[in-house]
Amino acid sequence: MPHRMRKLFLIGFCFIFSLIGCGKQKLQQQLAEFMRKEVAIPDGMRQMVEGRDTVVLNPVAGAARLVVWVDSIACSSCSLNQMFRYSEMIEYRNETGEEFVPLFLFSPPRAKIEEVILLLRYSQFDYPVFIDESNAFRRTNPHIPADSRFHTFLLDGNGKVLLIGDPVQNSELWKLYKTTVAGLINEDNPHAE
Repeated sequence: MPHRMRKLFLIGFCFIFSLIGCGKQKLQQQLAEFMRKEVAIPDGMRQMVEGRDTVVLNPVAGAARLVVWVDSIACSSCSLNQMFRYSEMIEYRNETGEEFVPLFLFSPPRAKIEEVILLLRYSQFDYPVFIDESNAFRRTNPHIPADSRFHTFLLDGNGKVLLIGDPVQNSELWKLYKTTVAGLINEDNPHAE
């Protein structure tokens, strides 16, 4: 890892720890453990735009991926109603030439899959969403903590967790995400300026 990326990684790590605060040793241990692991995006998840099947995103492409995972215990309809808040991240994807890819993964309980698809149809969210019908994401990545604060994170092109936290909740965190993504893109393409 080049010096600049190592510096960004350390800044991000310190920023995340400062968000957690003192006295939460278990949370800090979970964070440290999670950041040592890689996250794999399984093949075969259903990809949809506004409730219609599509295949437009390669979930493992790009120098950086923002993963927003809504697991089976989260409120899928609540999350879908808030997807518009990620419009700045989607716009940033357009600016980076697809070197930055936001991935929205929903892993609803089997009984709620059709409801989620129906909600997608009427959501007017016109960006691809992955529906994990078989809970493959959780099975592939059992090391992801159950705490929903760990369910939005930035991955490099190799699946290494670089940052954790929802950038729509904190503008400073979004700036850190963009700085980290820019560093990854420049690292992947050293002649780009």
